[in-house]
Amino acid sequence: MIPADEARRFPVEKTIRWALFGLWIVVTAIVVAHHEPWRDEADSWLLARDAHPSTLLAQARSGGTPVLWYMALMLPAKAGLSIAAQQWINWSFCAVAVWLIVFRLDLPWPARLLGVTSFHFAYEYAAVSRSYAMGIALVACGVALWRVRSEHAVAIAVLLALAANTSVHALILAGALAAAIAVDGSIAPRRRLVACLLFAAGLLAAVAQLYPPGEFAGIAPRATLNVAMAGAVSPLGPTPISGLAGCLAALAILLSVWRSRSALAFLLCAFVGYGVLFQFVYLGFPRHHGFLLVSMLFAMALFAVERTSKELRLAGIVLALAFIPSIVDAGNYVRLDIARPFSGGLVAARAIEKHVPAGMPVAAHKPTSAESVLVHLDRRQFYYPVLDRDGSYMTWDEGFWTNDRLTTVEAIEKAETHFAGRRYALLLDRPMPPEYAPLFDVVAVEGRDVFSNTAEIYAICLRR
Repeated sequence: MIPADEARRFPVEKTIRWALFGLWIVVTAIVVAHHEPWRDEADSWLLARDAHPSTLLAQARSGGTPVLWYMALMLPAKAGLSIAAQQWINWSFCAVAVWLIVFRLDLPWPARLLGVTSFHFAYEYAAVSRSYAMGIALVACGVALWRVRSEHAVAIAVLLALAANTSVHALILAGALAAAIAVDGSIAPRRRLVACLLFAAGLLAAVAQLYPPGEFAGIAPRATLNVAMAGAVSPLGPTPISGLAGCLAALAILLSVWRSRSALAFLLCAFVGYGVLFQFVYLGFPRHHGFLLVSMLFAMALFAVERTSKELRLAGIVLALAFIPSIVDAGNYVRLDIARPFSGGLVAARAIEKHVPAGMPVAAHKPTSAESVLVHLDRRQFYYPVLDRDGSYMTWDEGFWTNDRLTTVEAIEKAETHFAGRRYALLLDRPMPPEYAPLFDVVAVEGRDVFSNTAEIYAICLRR
C-alpha cells in the first residue's frame, strides 16, 4: 500500500510535469512561428524540393549526412508546401524527445529540468530545423523502451537503425545504445543477436552512403573533446572554464552509472565516438556538441531503469549546475528570435519580388547565403557565378569547395560574361565593389536587423 503522503505527491508531480511540458510547447512553438530559416535549413528544403531522389546518395557522401531526413521532407516539399512544413516537422520530433524526457525517462529532477530548458532542447533542436531532432527522438524512443528491452530489443534495434541514417552524430548515439544491448544479460541471446544484426544493417546502410567521405572532410576544423564540451555547456560563448565544468559533470555521471554495465557501455561508447569525431573528423558547432548532453541524459535514464534515479541525485545536480550557461543562452536566443529575424532571407525575397521584373535572371553571390532567399521564392533558381551554373541547393562537391573562395569582384566578372550585355539582377551578401558600383542600381538592402547570421544581410542590385 502506498503511503498517504506519497500518494498525494504523485498527482502534484504529474501536474508539474504537464506544466513543464506545456510551457515548453508554448514557448518553442512561438519561436518556431517567428524563426526565419538560414542557409543550413534552406539547403535541406531546396534539396528535397528540387532534387531527383536518385541524387540523394551523391549528396549524402558530399554533404556528410545520410538521406533519411531528406526523404522525410521530399513529400511535403515536392507537394508545394513552404519551408514552414520542415520547421514544424522538426519541432514535432523535438517535442517527442522532450515529452519522453519529461514523462517516460526516469531522471533526477535537475537533469529533467535541464533536458527541457537547455539551449539545445529549448532552442537549437526545436527551432532550427535540421536532421538532429529526428535522430535524437528515435534514440529517445529506444531509451524509453529500455524497461521492456527483454521483450522489445528488436523494436529498439529498428529505431536505432533508423536513427543511424539521420546524421553521423545520431549514428554514434544509436551505436552507443546498440552497444548497451550487446552487453545486457537480461536479453535472450538469440533476440540480442537479431537486434545487433538489425542495427548493423542500418549502420552499414549509413556508412555506404557516407563512404568515401566528401571533400569537406579534408578541410574541416578539429579539436579535443573538452573543446566540444565547452560548446555544449556554453553554446554562445564557449570557454576553457565551461569545458572544464562539462567534463566534471561527465565524470560525476560516469562515477554514478558505473554499477550498470549497460549504462556505462552506452556512455563510454558515446564519449569515445564523439571524441574521435570531433578530434579527427569534424569539430562542428554547438548544435553538434549538444549530443554530449543528450548522451549524459540518456545514460542516466538507462541506469535508473536497472537501479534507481535516487542514486543519481548528486550527478544530476552537478550536471544542472554545469549547464546553467546553456539555460541562460536559451533564454537569450528565444527572446532575440521572437523580437528580430534570424536571417535576412525572407525580406530579401520579398524585395526581389517587388523590385526585380518577372523573368529577369538573378545572379547570386555567395551561393550558400543565397539559399536563405531562394527558399522563399516559388520554384525559382539563381545563377551562381562561382559555380557557373543555375541552381538552388548546394552539391558540396569538389567544384563547390574549389570555387567557393572566389571574391565578389571575380563573381561579378563571371556574371558579366555569362549574361553578355543582358540586364540581370545581382544578389550580394557583402558590399558592392567600388569598381562595379557605376554599373548597378542598388534597389534594396535587407536584413540589417538580423541578430545571428550577419552574413545573411543582402543587397539587391539591378544592372543598368
